[in-house]
Amino acid sequence: MGSSQPSRALFVGFHTWLNQTALTKALCAAQGLEAGLVSRSNFLGGSARVFVSSRRGFKDCGFDASRGWEMPSRRLLEALKPSEAIALRMMDRTHRSGGCGWNLETRKRRWLEWTCYAYGFLRRHGFEAVYFCNVPHYPFEYALHEVARLLGLRTGFLMQLQVQQTFIAADRIEDLWAPMRLASASPRPALVERMRSELERRRRMHQPFYMHGRGVPAMVRFHAWQRQLLRFTQIGLAANLEYWNARRARGWSSSERKPYVYFPLHLQPEATTSPLGGVYVELQLVVEMLVKALPAGWLLVVKENPKQRLAKRSSAFYRRLASMQSVRIASRAEDSFGLMQGASAVAAVTGTAGWEALCSGKPVFVFGEAFYRHAKGALAVDDLAGLAAALARVQDGAYETASLGDLEQLLAALQHSTHRGICDVAYFRDLAMDRDEAVERCAESLLHLIQQP
Repeated sequence: MGSSQPSRALFVGFHTWLNQTALTKALCAAQGLEAGLVSRSNFLGGSARVFVSSRRGFKDCGFDASRGWEMPSRRLLEALKPSEAIALRMMDRTHRSGGCGWNLETRKRRWLEWTCYAYGFLRRHGFEAVYFCNVPHYPFEYALHEVARLLGLRTGFLMQLQVQQTFIAADRIEDLWAPMRLASASPRPALVERMRSELERRRRMHQPFYMHGRGVPAMVRFHAWQRQLLRFTQIGLAANLEYWNARRARGWSSSERKPYVYFPLHLQPEATTSPLGGVYVELQLVVEMLVKALPAGWLLVVKENPKQRLAKRSSAFYRRLASMQSVRIASRAEDSFGLMQGASAVAAVTGTAGWEALCSGKPVFVFGEAFYRHAKGALAVDDLAGLAAALARVQDGAYETASLGDLEQLLAALQHSTHRGICDVAYFRDLAMDRDEAVERCAESLLHLIQQP
C-alpha cells in the first residue's frame, strides 16, 4: 500500500452496475483499505466495514441514530452555515411539490440532524477520506462532503461532462476547473479523436441525447410519462397556470425584430445548478441581472426546459417573468438552436447550451461552474457592472468571440485535466463505448483518487 493511501475510506452513492463494478475493481487494487459504504444496497458484502442504506432517503439518520456519538463544535457548525443555504435548496429534489413540502424550519432541522449524524459517523468509524460517484448533489451526501472537508478529510468525486466520453475526477466543488486553467498555459498538445469529434458536432446542430427517448429503458420512460402527467394535475396546477399566464403576457414571436439575449432555463433541481450554480441556483437572480444589464431596446428571451416539471418551479417565478417588460417567453416547442442562432448572446449557469453557443461563435455569459467558464468568448459573470460592460461590447460589435483556435486550446486543456471514459451509465446513450473498457477506466480513476498524494 502506498504511503499516500488512506487506511479507511467511505464510498457514497455507487448505485449503478458501472460504478459498482468499477469500485469493486479499485478496492481489489487498493490492498489494505478498509471501506465503508453508503448506497442503496451493500454490493460489497462482507468487505464493507460499515453500511448505511439510502433506500429510505436517510430518514433514519437523525439524532436518535447518532445518540452517544460525538457532536460537532459550535465553531464547526458556524463554518457549515454557507453550506446550509445550498443544502436547504437541494431539498427541493424530494421535498417540494407545487411550492409546498417541508417548510424552512423543518428543512433546517433535518440539515442539523444530518450534519450531526455525519460528524459522529465519520469520527466514530475513523474514516480518513470520503469519495462520491458523482458531484454531491443530494442533501445528505452534501452534508457528508462538507463535514468531511471541514474535518480535514480527503474528499473526491467523479463527474461526467457534456464532452463525449469525458469525465473529471476532482477533490472539491469550489474552483472545479483550476487544473484546466493551469493546463491552458502549457503548450497545446494535438487533440485526440474524441475531442476533434466533439468540436465538430458542437459546431453544427446537434440534439443532446437527453432531449430524446431513444435508448431509454421502458420503465424509465414510464416514470417520465407519469411525471409529464403530473404537470396537469392538482400538484402542479398553480405553477402551470402561472406559466401559461406568463406566456400569454410575454410570449416570444420571431416577428419582434429586436436584438436579444437567449437564456434557456435549466432543469431543476439538478446538479447543474445545485451545487454547480452556487448563488445562481436561483434563476430569478440570473434573469434580474440580465434584464438590468440589457442595452436599451434589447430583450431577454427565456425558454422553459422541455423536461421541467412545473410543480418544481415556483409560481412566483413565472409571475415575475410576466411583469418584466423586456422579457419574452418562448414556447417549449420552439427550436432552441434557432433561438441561439438568432440571439446576440447566450446566457447559461452551466450545461450544454452555453457550450454549443460558444462553439457557434456566440458571446456566452456563464454564471456557474461550467468547464468553459474561463474560455475565450465566455464571460464568467461575477457582478452586474462586468455583465453590462460585456453586453455594451456586444452591442458595439467589439466583443471577442471564440475562434476555432480558442476552442481547440480549451479542448486541449480539458483533454489534459480529464479522463477518457464514462462514469455515468446515462452517457452510453450519447456515444457507444465498450462496457469493459468503461469499467476499467472508471476503476483506474477511482484508484487514482484513493492513492493520490
